[in-house]
Amino acid sequence: MVKWGQICNLIHGLKPVLMMVVASAAFAGVNIFYKLAANDGMSLRVIIAYRLIFASAFTVPVALLLERNCIPKLNFKMLFLAFLSGLCGGLLCPNLFVESLVLTSATFTSAMFNLVPVVTFVLATSIGSEKLGIRTRAGKAKVLGTLIGIIGAMLLTQTRVVSKPFVQSPVTASE
Repeated sequence: MVKWGQICNLIHGLKPVLMMVVASAAFAGVNIFYKLAANDGMSLRVIIAYRLIFASAFTVPVALLLERNCIPKLNFKMLFLAFLSGLCGGLLCPNLFVESLVLTSATFTSAMFNLVPVVTFVLATSIGSEKLGIRTRAGKAKVLGTLIGIIGAMLLTQTRVVSKPFVQSPVTASE
């Protein structure tokens, strides 16, 4: 007989995995909406601007409430690092992502975006900032996760999906 405590412990242990699945599903849904908006003629810069505005509107109040006691002093180095972070993470990455979404399919773009942790791990290992430790369980998990990420991206890009448009555009309706 299974006890309720064991079921609760099992569900508690699965929370990180379930949250990763939910985040991946949400990301896939956002990719589809980006692709539909771009195909409908919406400007890519406007999509990115809306994304950054909504992200700021939701995260700034939470950060101000939860982190109000530990705000560091603002100096030139902090401003410069924030500028670089905004330039690379806030402008360059989303613009390149949406541009690649327009030029390819949402499936291909999702597969390539899922390779970001793999590339990060390989670069960090090659420059020596990350220790592999292949004989440890953590090292084996890192290698296994890297291989699963690569295999998943390869399978996702090789999948052929027959798709029908959600909404017929005037171009396809006249054909």
